[in-house]
Amino acid sequence: MQLRDSRLLLSATDLVNFHECEHLSALDRAALDDEALKAQKTKPDDQAELLFRKGREFEASYLEELKRLHAGAGEVVEIADPFKDPGKAAAETLAAMRAGASVIYQATFLSDDLVRSFSLLRCEKSSGHLLQDSHTALLEELKGRIIER
Repeated sequence: MQLRDSRLLLSATDLVNFHECEHLSALDRAALDDEALKAQKTKPDDQAELLFRKGREFEASYLEELKRLHAGAGEVVEIADPFKDPGKAAAETLAAMRAGASVIYQATFLSDDLVRSFSLLRCEKSSGHLLQDSHTALLEELKGRIIER
């Protein structure tokens, strides 16, 4: 959860947190405006650090696998840290789509107050250009399945 230019931005994690515990979401929202409340958040322990490290290792191996699988198909564009600057990440995603990138890792889209990041794969069903295709394959790494639109 972030507050940018008076705009509340939510990630998929924020939505899961809300689904599991509305009070947690209320505390997270309140902490955006209250440094004392933010300081009360539990600091990551060794177990949490292990989970973070394993998650980063998984993401790195996933990116390497994408690069290996799509080496001959063209460019794999990496969008750096979409939550640091979601607007910039969304603009970079659109530029990569316009350039016809085969794979966009951490493709980012802003929809009202939701930041959404995932891997985007070009689907060669019609023009071969991601913005022109009516069938675009989205690989959602969290669910590990292909969604076609």
